[in-house]
Amino acid sequence: MTSSVRDLLSRLRPRDDHRPEEARLQVQVHRLLSLLGAGLVVGFAPLYAIAIPEAV
Repeated sequence: MTSSVRDLLSRLRPRDDHRPEEARLQVQVHRLLSLLGAGLVVGFAPLYAIAIPEAV
């Protein structure tokens, strides 16, 4: 599992060497948060449909 997390994080890191390390880390964190946010939106849709069926 650790290697899969490392693979995911390495894919989210920008590959250009022109940015400083801090900027690359910041881009990586923003990409990870965006990916998690999209997953939460998709994940909450079925829960919302169960909680309030007439809304869907």
